[in-house]
Amino acid sequence: MIGLNQALHLGLTVQDIAYRVRSGDWRRVLPRVYVLSAVPPSWEQRLKAAELWAGEETAVSHRSAGLVWGMDGLEPGTIELITTRGTRRAPGAIILHRTTMLARRDWAEFKGFRVTGMARTLVDLPGVVDPETFETAAESAFMKNGNLYDELVVRLDELGAQGRNGITAVREFLANRDPNAAATESRLETRFLRLIRAAGLPEPTRQYVVSDGERFVTRLDFAYVPIRFGIRLNGKGTHLLPGQWQKDQTQGNDLALLAWTVLDFTWEDLAKRPEQVIVITRRAYEMLTSTSSTSPVGSRQSVL
Repeated sequence: MIGLNQALHLGLTVQDIAYRVRSGDWRRVLPRVYVLSAVPPSWEQRLKAAELWAGEETAVSHRSAGLVWGMDGLEPGTIELITTRGTRRAPGAIILHRTTMLARRDWAEFKGFRVTGMARTLVDLPGVVDPETFETAAESAFMKNGNLYDELVVRLDELGAQGRNGITAVREFLANRDPNAAATESRLETRFLRLIRAAGLPEPTRQYVVSDGERFVTRLDFAYVPIRFGIRLNGKGTHLLPGQWQKDQTQGNDLALLAWTVLDFTWEDLAKRPEQVIVITRRAYEMLTSTSSTSPVGSRQSVL
């Protein structure tokens, strides 16, 4: 793919470019942007074409930037750029966000794109997605960059006074999140955590490893450690595989011997029966809390 200015810089003339288009070797994908006709269309191609069309003082941003960084919960389709330029109209389905501040630390070269950095992307993202999608994306970004929480706090302080859309969602997310907590590892886990918060239940420990002292038993998605109460979330199809199914049974036996109570929920449970998920979780939590507080000391002891 090549922009007009790049082509001219390489010594091609306007006539050379027009000939290649007429001959079918090149095709125009946007004004002043061309691609080899043999290259099949793709979302990444459309995104790079939009970046070349927009030129300098512009970066891939918002949902598009989240996808470039590999954040979860986002789907290819929307093409979004951010620019400090004024009134230029974007062609086609390109969404062109305008800003007064795009500092050098706000963008990076990654996977062949000039793209807003992870922290700036998370500052911008809540203005165009719902809170669950934002939190899912943010948690997956935290998995990729262990320093991102602190970077996001700093960038939010610098950008938050500008009144941009979604800034309140970022503040609330950071205020509710323990910076030392492990990241959720899927949209399913994020959805469960949001249900727990909305129901007023205490937030469990994330990604808790259970062992019998010397041997690894399993890692629970969520755990209320003092009462040995765990929650496992089973994504679509994963736990139906024969090998994984057998592994689940073995781990279930080991957990029972260590006096753990574990609930399993599926994507369908959280998507279609969230109220029932909360009822069951609350009932188990209250029952185990009551049992733990009334049992003799040591009655539920096991090696963790």
